[in-house]
Amino acid sequence: MLALELAKTPVSEAIGAEAVARALGEAPFVVADGSLNLRSLYSDLTSAHVGTRAKRIYRSGALAIDRETATDRLALVTIVDLRSDKERQASPSPAWTAEDQNLVRTYWDAPNVTPCSFMQKGEDEKRQDKEEQDKEQQAKAIKNGIVTESYLRILATHGSALASLVRSVAQLQDGQGLLLHCTAGKDRTGVATALLLSLAGCTRAQIADEYSLSRVGVEPARALLLQKLKAQLPHLDEDDERFIALAESRAEAMDDFLGVVERRLGGFRRYCSEQLGLSDGEIDAAIASLKAA
Repeated sequence: MLALELAKTPVSEAIGAEAVARALGEAPFVVADGSLNLRSLYSDLTSAHVGTRAKRIYRSGALAIDRETATDRLALVTIVDLRSDKERQASPSPAWTAEDQNLVRTYWDAPNVTPCSFMQKGEDEKRQDKEEQDKEQQAKAIKNGIVTESYLRILATHGSALASLVRSVAQLQDGQGLLLHCTAGKDRTGVATALLLSLAGCTRAQIADEYSLSRVGVEPARALLLQKLKAQLPHLDEDDERFIALAESRAEAMDDFLGVVERRLGGFRRYCSEQLGLSDGEIDAAIASLKAA
């Protein structure tokens, strides 16, 4: 898969436009005007565990597709928006998403935090520290996996939205589509997708590879997304290891996160049961929906 090779490109380097166009024109990516990082959960990476019905489960970044694409081409009946209120105010969903709630039901239970929120708070406090102390904390943060800690925070803060997602997947009927998205379709959407693929039985390697495809998916908006990340973390230089780690979507970072989920939380099924309050029946129904051919 071309996209897997291109995904290894450092985020500081641009990927050639021709190569990006070729990669985005291949499955699991979906080409649609107004979309960013739009792709199906069903692909060569996941097909051993996820059934063809998951062709109707999509993930993406900011949503700007038209009604016809959403309802006719993607057959969407549910959109799970993982963005904060502030993000939605700055970049509202298309007007059609609110015009007919019987046509498309939109859930947006996400809190007003982003993956970088804990970094912002921590750095405000660190400004009063001595330079050497700051370097120590910086090294420790990198060593412990800044991406993993960020993603664990998403699990802790976005429980309501993630529960809505699992329930919505469980309720999907044949031919119906669901889309989950955030701003870039990389971090919050990446965590939510990892949860679904894990429930379906995908291996850590498969989930990590699928996650890494976002490096290619966001390439058309790479410069803008880097600017937004810099605005959220103005105290970090763009060559800071933490900034780079949060900007990229390396398979190794997702694999590390998945390992911690297993060790700390007992896996995603246990997280769904104990942290999200989902019943075994709801979880099993979601799994059946994901696996259905």
